[in-house]
Amino acid sequence: MSSNAFDARLPAGAESMTTNSPAFDQAEWRLGAACRGMDADVFYPPENERGHARSILVAKARKICEQCPVLTECRAYALAVDERHGVWGGLSETDRRKRRTYVTPTSD
Repeated sequence: MSSNAFDARLPAGAESMTTNSPAFDQAEWRLGAACRGMDADVFYPPENERGHARSILVAKARKICEQCPVLTECRAYALAVDERHGVWGGLSETDRRKRRTYVTPTSD
């Protein structure tokens, strides 16, 4: 398999991917992923890509995710590990950032 295949390999610019974590190694759901064996670049638009051009790339990745039998598991994983790069479970970095909950400290 090539080093570009999306098989839990770290693509350029995605340093936050937690491929060394035990949870990632135990994520057997990845075996059934529609993206397994695909070029990771499909799911990781270039950092300098913005606006409409980036939206087109993200939409292509989402189309693959829509048909994936493990979409729910992939999405849950990306949210649980706070994945900051790429399209996971049909969610872009921006989508996941919007779903994060922040706790505001209270003054007691």
